[in-house]
Amino acid sequence: MPAPDRALLLDALAATTPTARDGFDQDFGLLAPAIAGRMRATAKQGWMCCFSGGYYLHSAGLLGPDERFVVALLSVQPRARGWGGARNELTSVASALAAPLG
Repeated sequence: MPAPDRALLLDALAATTPTARDGFDQDFGLLAPAIAGRMRATAKQGWMCCFSGGYYLHSAGLLGPDERFVVALLSVQPRARGWGGARNELTSVASALAAPLG
């Protein structure tokens, strides 16, 4: 990828705030403290409620040494778990994936 295009994408990912404008806490998935403590991750989080009775929770970005790995975690989870349960589940998947990459 040309350097200016790469910089545009990475700068946008790096500008993620801990809390989104709608108040949603973004420290899950690739941006969870469990991963941030082990390696650098730059990610964009996504969430949506209630379509087809589920929570849609996503985390996509770059992970590992020199941001070498492109990772996309997409999930649809039962609403019965609540947002906390959905966030924990996606973070568990991210942690398992990150372990061999770091």
